[in-house]
Amino acid sequence: MMMAVEIGELTWTADGRSIIYTRGGDLDGFGENPNPGHQPEEAKQGIFLLSLAGNLRQLAEGHSAVVSSKGDRIAFVFKRDVWSVKLDGSEKASLLFQTKGRSASLHWSPDSTKLSFVSNHGRSHSFVGVYDLGSRTIRYLDSDRRP
Repeated sequence: MMMAVEIGELTWTADGRSIIYTRGGDLDGFGENPNPGHQPEEAKQGIFLLSLAGNLRQLAEGHSAVVSSKGDRIAFVFKRDVWSVKLDGSEKASLLFQTKGRSASLHWSPDSTKLSFVSNHGRSHSFVGVYDLGSRTIRYLDSDRRP
């Protein structure tokens, strides 16, 4: 029996020649991936790049990929952490940073030097952070400050 595998989170590459998407697992949450077929191994979430020419390649394991403003790499979430990988396949995915919460809502700065994110800490609170790729530091924005 063939099982349907969910795909989603589609985004175009900067040059418009390929689509990046997430395949497998539960695209709605960060918890355990569903296993309705009771397979001995848990379903994995993978990030794939599909060119309009029909070439398909897996970039990494994870979800929620966003293409950098320069168009040369993606940032994505794997488990609760934020990772990155080049689109040309010249390197393996590498960890950018870890937080205590679950990272989500990734957005690149216009010059691709910073990455904003939300660190969710359950129902009680969340933080907005900015990761600086050059200095490898995180700055959390303070919502209580007024101009």
